[in-house]
Amino acid sequence: MELWERSATLELLDGLLSESARGGRVAVVAGEAGIGKSVLVGEFARRCGARAPA
Repeated sequence: MELWERSATLELLDGLLSESARGGRVAVVAGEAGIGKSVLVGEFARRCGARAPA
């Protein structure tokens, strides 16, 4: 799925996931209703799959 203008945000989340392997990190996705937070997080989860720490 291609998310319009979300590549930079997905790359940022990917970097945070990589950093979490070295020590804990928390990412908060916040914004107004209807701007695509759930779609963004769903797409990120799909892309990172098994890489995510348990």
